[in-house]
Amino acid sequence: MSMEIERLDKEKIINDFKNTNTEYKDKELNVEVFRNQYYIVDSSGNHISETTYGKENVKFVIGPVVYGYARVSTKMQATDGNSLEGQEENLREKGATIIYKDAFTGTKADRPELDKLKVALRPGDKVIITKLDRLARSTEDGLKLIKDWLEQGISIHVLNMGLIDDTPTGKLILTVMLAFAEFERDMIVERTQEGRAIARLDPNYRDGRKKKYSQAKLEHAMELLNTHSYNQVANMLEISKSTLIRERNKIKQSHRENLNTVD
Repeated sequence: MSMEIERLDKEKIINDFKNTNTEYKDKELNVEVFRNQYYIVDSSGNHISETTYGKENVKFVIGPVVYGYARVSTKMQATDGNSLEGQEENLREKGATIIYKDAFTGTKADRPELDKLKVALRPGDKVIITKLDRLARSTEDGLKLIKDWLEQGISIHVLNMGLIDDTPTGKLILTVMLAFAEFERDMIVERTQEGRAIARLDPNYRDGRKKKYSQAKLEHAMELLNTHSYNQVANMLEISKSTLIRERNKIKQSHRENLNTVD
């Protein structure tokens, strides 16, 4: 589980300390942080605060933070090169100090640690990920999130692509990624159209949503309507009344068209 991040206001901490310890009023002081503790030091690095200050399950930080995000979306990825352990190792090697990790839970949309990361981010921070697909399930979704972060002043380092920030190089990388996203969308549309074209060669193929009720069941319902009410048939066969009415009207319309053809 990721630790809670608490950003410290260094100037306020030093001023508060000097107000209660007037002998240091004109001294140059600093604040040092170590995990869930911070303490005041003098210009030589000596601890001068009487006690350290700490909180359980909290990591204190001063200034911008380098975050890492790792995710496995399938059980297979837990054993191949995309394991959480492998991703975390790569992220730490590249400078990530705080890493959020989402593991396979069986619910594709369940990414609670990414949600926590979004809340923790502040302008000036950096997010490191091993690959774009670790951030989102599609290139388009990943790029939307990246663009939102860039607008907030947050840089993103995709290890197999490069650093994406508000520089000419970063903008170039983003442009290339957007082009690939558009290419991916076009390929999906093309494959879908090809699949439909092949499917239409089957005389039984119908575009649109698959019918909820089989033709045999509807024909049986029409027979029952000769001796039962709509409500009775709907309850017996668990078919909505509106479906029964629509099907009967369709049959009546077909009969009228056949009579007109004969005349």
